[in-house]
Amino acid sequence: MSRLVGFRRWRVECIRNRTPWRAKMTKTYKSTLRRRWIAIWVCSLVPTASAYLADDPNAAAVWWQEIERPLHDRFDGDNAYAILKQLCDLGPRPTGSAPMTQQIEMLEGFFEKLGWETVRQSFELPHWRFDEPVEVTNLIVRHQPEARERILLCCHYDTRPYPELDPVNPRGRFVGANDGASGVALLCELARHLKQWQTDLGVDIVFFDAEEMIYDRRRDQLFVGSTYFARQYATKRRDYFYRFGVLVDMVGDANLELYYERNSLRLARTVTRQVWQSAKVLREASFVPRPRHEISDDHLPLNEIARVPTTNLVDFDYPKIGSKQSYWHTEADTADKCSPESLQKVGRGLLHWLQTQQ
Repeated sequence: MSRLVGFRRWRVECIRNRTPWRAKMTKTYKSTLRRRWIAIWVCSLVPTASAYLADDPNAAAVWWQEIERPLHDRFDGDNAYAILKQLCDLGPRPTGSAPMTQQIEMLEGFFEKLGWETVRQSFELPHWRFDEPVEVTNLIVRHQPEARERILLCCHYDTRPYPELDPVNPRGRFVGANDGASGVALLCELARHLKQWQTDLGVDIVFFDAEEMIYDRRRDQLFVGSTYFARQYATKRRDYFYRFGVLVDMVGDANLELYYERNSLRLARTVTRQVWQSAKVLREASFVPRPRHEISDDHLPLNEIARVPTTNLVDFDYPKIGSKQSYWHTEADTADKCSPESLQKVGRGLLHWLQTQQ
């Protein structure tokens, strides 16, 4: 204590005499200060290391690598792909079905273990095909729920009732590996790493239901869940706002090519260019900074009703440009058509972009 007081007095004297106090510090004293700060930093790591190594005594090397790796490089495409296959194993997950309920419960358990707040936004939808209204449930999970300024990450998690574009069996089984499960899996894996992101921003991940509850194209509406969410956001009192939104849809294609989506450029140019710029920094060639398709998707109600600038990351050329047969809305949309590498590319790009939003 006496040394600290003496140092303060000496510093005040230097300031009064207009002498640069840092210049008068001896090399020995500077070295002492440096050692003390290093010791404080190492001690701060001990609780983290102890907790990490308690589960696996052989994890020291992995733990140290995690500290040194940039946040975006911690995204694990293999983990995301494992979640994708787990979702496909539930089978078709149309709105109101038992597998959809299983999926909701699975996701709630996953995010509660991460310490995120989970909220079901449910409402009833009268539907001509059913005797009773169908329950539609958007699942909202929140990181740092006390934060006023937030980022919105979203996807749909329902699947088409039937693979109506399948050339052989248009009333067959549709598991929606790319069109449904890929977005969910990617956001789950991304969420695992946000605890290490030092920021005052909050993050909401929203899984939209009834994006494609289409039994008859002439009678049914698209984007039911996201439209409801957007109207609630626009009309209800709230103590937070979304700076930007990012929608991910069909991002697991093994032949990944993500072009600018034209509606995203028109309605949310800033965030669209930011995301592709992050991919450019990471040298992810799968992000192609040229417009290709104009797609109606869940980002439209977010932009037009909620007024949240939201871009759409979607690879609509599935499996690839020039293919004679598309897997979209067919029985062929299965896990083997997706890849961990594609999920890794999109996940890294999004984590890098998030870190630019300070």
